[in-house]
Amino acid sequence: PVSQASGSISGGNSNLTLIGDDINIGHSNGAGDNQNGLLTGNGKLTITPNLNAVEIELGGRDNGRINTLNITEGELASIQDGFSSISIGKVNLTSDIRTLGDVEFRDEVLLRSQGNIDTTAGEFSTTTGSLSIISDTGEVTTETVRTQDSDILIMANNDINIGAAYASGDSNIVITSAEGGVTVENGLGVGESSSIGSNVSVAARTDILINGDIDTSGEARAGQVILTSENGNIVTQGI
Repeated sequence: PVSQASGSISGGNSNLTLIGDDINIGHSNGAGDNQNGLLTGNGKLTITPNLNAVEIELGGRDNGRINTLNITEGELASIQDGFSSISIGKVNLTSDIRTLGDVEFRDEVLLRSQGNIDTTAGEFSTTTGSLSIISDTGEVTTETVRTQDSDILIMANNDINIGAAYASGDSNIVITSAEGGVTVENGLGVGESSSIGSNVSVAARTDILINGDIDTSGEARAGQVILTSENGNIVTQGI
């Protein structure tokens, strides 16, 4: 089904849920850009397909891919600051989630699916609240993920491949692969504006490879670094 909202939608203090295999917020100028319509509220915002096999694309413009819920750059910009949290996908979603460019949220955000989650098309970030990416049975692959003064949680059943993860302030980074390995290409950083450095925890069933530095330094003291491999090797460049 197609869900079309040509005006603004306010959830007030209640939760707001949008369910549809093709959700259009506002109207398009023909180039896939959102022209009007805002999503506002103070509760939880959830956006998910109706069918579990429909994929999700975030950012960029609507490329017309079939069986895909496109939430374009313009539609993402219509999501106003103030939601208690934003969830894209759901626990029983069996398809993939991918980004088509830089994607920035202004509230706590969660991406979740049983399929693979890929944000390598650009930086994935939030300016307020924690950032979570969870693939219950698949893989997670990212470029840079970033938060301000909040935690980063990345979990997958299979391999996790991360470009870099940065969480400023009193925040933590937790990366867990239940059955696979974890690779970080360009480092992990937390506590950049914190008096007490925060913690980095990486756990995997197989190998952990961190090519960049791990920085948990704070103004007063550094936080903890915990690397745990159940059946593999741990290789780091610097801590």
